[in-house]
Amino acid sequence: MLFQWILRPEYIDSCSNAGQWQPEEEFEWSASTDGALVDQKSGLWLGAARKWRLQNSAGLGPYSGYQISIVGKTEPPREQLERLLIVGRGAVVSIEENVAPDGVTATRLVVAKEANASNHDVLSLAQSTGAIVVKPRFLLDLISMEQAPSPVDRAYVVL
Repeated sequence: MLFQWILRPEYIDSCSNAGQWQPEEEFEWSASTDGALVDQKSGLWLGAARKWRLQNSAGLGPYSGYQISIVGKTEPPREQLERLLIVGRGAVVSIEENVAPDGVTATRLVVAKEANASNHDVLSLAQSTGAIVVKPRFLLDLISMEQAPSPVDRAYVVL
């Protein structure tokens, strides 16, 4: 049930009028009815669902090639981020696994809301081993932007 078609409501009318199921492609919600590719209200790229549906059919996801640990309280909550990462084909690992990168070829990310007294040492250790410490926003932007953001962009880096 993951990465299914997201269709405009007109699809139902078309199927009803034809008396049978119609091809979905023409009704896929990848642009607004006026042809805009970015929703004016939210600023989200409307082609994201289509992009990831097609990538999934090729066995890829937005988090393919990433090994990711979540440290501390985050917003969205850790449980939601973990579900998102798993569905998006990322590898969710413990922080211990992420700071001992023996044989790991994936890009290692450590997700943290911020650096503070309780997590600064572990985030610094992760960074010293080559992991990139990012804000949760990076994970969300990666799936919703047309141009994939870089995890080392200042907008995402925690340390």
